[in-house]
Parts: sequence; structure tokens; C-alpha cells
Amino acid sequence: QGEVEIRGEAIMTKAVFTELNKRYEKEGKSPLANPRNGAAGSIRQLDPKLTAERKLDFYAYALVNDFGFKKHSDTFLLLKLLGFKVLHHNQYCQDIKTVISFHDRWEKNRDKLPFEVDGVVVKINDLTLWKKLGTVGKGPRYMMAYKFAAEQVTTKIKDVVWQVGRTGILTPTAVLEPVRVGGVTVSHATLHNMDEIKRLDLKIGDTIIIERAGDVIPKVIQTLPNLRSGREKEIKIPIRCPMCDSRVVKITGEVAYRCANIDCYAVNLRKLTHWASKGAVDIDGLGPKIIEQLMKEDLVNNISDFYDLEEGDLKPLERFTDKSSKNLIEAINSKKEIDLAKFIYGLGIRHVGEETAITLAQHFGSLAKIEQANLEDFDGLPDFGEIMAKSIYQWFRDKRNIDLLKKLKSKGVITKEVEKNTKN
Repeated sequence: QGEVEIRGEAIMTKAVFTELNKRYEKEGKSPLANPRNGAAGSIRQLDPKLTAERKLDFYAYALVNDFGFKKHSDTFLLLKLLGFKVLHHNQYCQDIKTVISFHDRWEKNRDKLPFEVDGVVVKINDLTLWKKLGTVGKGPRYMMAYKFAAEQVTTKIKDVVWQVGRTGILTPTAVLEPVRVGGVTVSHATLHNMDEIKRLDLKIGDTIIIERAGDVIPKVIQTLPNLRSGREKEIKIPIRCPMCDSRVVKITGEVAYRCANIDCYAVNLRKLTHWASKGAVDIDGLGPKIIEQLMKEDLVNNISDFYDLEEGDLKPLERFTDKSSKNLIEAINSKKEIDLAKFIYGLGIRHVGEETAITLAQHFGSLAKIEQANLEDFDGLPDFGEIMAKSIYQWFRDKRNIDLLKKLKSKGVITKEVEKNTKN
């Protein structure tokens, strides 16, 4: 006896999607946007009966246990014998030319498949090479997604709004005339920064071509200047922060603009939300709306304040009952011992993503060693550039951040030390 781990993907077929939407229309329910969202929403349902009625399929694509197979293709034979569905469209390709041919064939014939698909996954068949090639962060080097060209449509840009991120950087977002693309109605698209706006020669009122990158993220591909009427408006960078009305300043040596107020409400909200998010500390029930409510009630101003909250603080608030207050306090207190990488990522240090946080945790092994490290210690790490190294070094030298770490420690928040990675 033993355990076997099989990985795969839950999908909703086009036929089931159409059938469900016909039924929902008769019952007066909101229709599903597309099969992909329908499948994701089905898995998140708390009621298993609702999940069951969605009639999802499961296709296996990986056998995690080591059965001594030398070829990845051999694992599919066992998966079939065990009764799992596997894609019969899969094909072993002897060279890159055959891979390209396989990709092109299915790009042309994707509509003939019973499910929606946005590309193919290319894997090395020799399993002995998998360990040698390894993984970078969450991305294995022995496989790669080979996407199809995204569907493109035209629409008009009605306005540009500026959002303030957790580091204070302002990001422009295009407000579009709603348009269907890839089975979803799109009304917004990120413009990244002013350099991108200039590159696209974009103006408010322009007719543009957009696509959903990877059939997910709406992206402006091209401006159509020949369709201009002369009433289009230049896109200008705000002089004042749209959230706190403080000055907006240009970051030297970068394309970004930032709110000059380090206590900006929007920046603080996103910092607090980032700390509690799934990729960081992952505090169950502490979402953006709850955090905003706590900020407005002046119960929380920085991440250490989460650990001062008591049930009595929450019970008088809207949406909170005795049980939900108790559950949230328990959820917060259960996350006082935190993995070092998640703790570092949760701090919201500029230029530090999940993979960088993992590298720091593995290299230094403890928070104390990171705090004591010199600039050269960061600059010498693999894939660390000068800007990233300075950002991390300066963060741990800032008095406000030093005080924050002391407060967290005083409230019983500790990090789990990890075995130092001697390879770095």
C-alpha cells in the first residue's frame, strides 16, 4: 500500500458551458462568462452540489511518484490503465520542426477541440534530464508553454485612470468602450507606463487594437492614427496623487512616477493587503475590503497592527459577528510563525518578488543575517542587479522599517529559519 500523486487540469467543455448557460437563462441566473472562468469558479464553490452540477472533466498530465520510468510518454500509459482521462491529441515529437508543426496544426484546428485551449505545452520526454535541468522559482526548465496567437479586436479608448500601487508607483489603465474578446467583455487594459503610451502614440479617443495576452490579460497592441477625428486628447501624467493629492515625482533613472507621500492611503492599503495575500503570509479572511474597513476605523495603520487586534475591536463593525470576529483573530494569530521567504515577500520591498524572496531566504537562512548583510552581499547573488541589491539593502537601513520589524518581533511574529543554500 502507498500513495500516488497525479496532477492534471479540471476543465469545462464547450458543450457543458453552452448547456449550463441555457439552463441559467431559463432560471434567471447570471450566465457564465466563458468555460475557463466557469471551471475556476466551480472549484471554488463551497457547496459540493454546485460543483458537481458543473460537470467538470479532469485530464491527467503528470504522475509525480517515481515508478522508474525513463520516458515521460510512458507515464501516460499508466495513467490510462489507472482509469484517468489523458489527451489522446498528445504527440511525441522527435525534433523542434515537428513541435512547430504540431503547434501550427492545432492553432488552425483549435475550434474543433471540445474545450478551449490557448496553446500547447512542450516537454522533454527523457525524464533523466528533468532533474539535471531543474526548476527556477516555480518554472521547470524541462517544459515550456508554446502559446497560440491571441484573438485581436478593435475598440476605442475613452479615458485613462491612474492607479497607485503598494510602492507608490502610478500605473495608467485605459478605460475602453466594452468589447468582447476571447469570450470575455473587456472594458479596461493596462498601459504599464508613460514610455509604453509614447511607444504606442496613444491618445484618449483613439481607436486601438487589443488582445488578451495568453487569453487572459487585456493588452493594447496598436493605435490606428488614420481613424483619428482631431478631437483626441493627449495623455498626461497627474501632477497630484489621485488618492492623497500629494505631489507626483519622477523616479530618477526609471520610467516610473511615484506619489511622494510615503503615508499615501492607497500605498498603505496595498502594503497591508499584500502582507495578508496568498503569496505572502496568507491570512484567511483578511481581504482588501476588510483591511480597508479596519483602516477607516483607525484600527490598522501598518502590518504590525494586525497582531494587536482583538475580538472586541471587530464585533461592533459591519459584516462582523461573534463567530467571524473570533475566526479572523485566530487566523491572524495562527500566522505568527512565518516561512522566511513569505515574510520577506510580504514586506513589499521594491523589486523583490516571490523568487527573489526565496533566493534571499535560501542564501542567508535567517532574517537576522539579512538585516546585518552589506550591500556587496546582495549584489553578489545570482541574478541580482545593482538596483535590486540597493533596494533591499536600503530597505533594511530605513528607520521606519527597522521600527516595523521590532514591533513585529515584540508581538510574537517570528520567521522560520531555513538551511542555508551553500551553492550561492
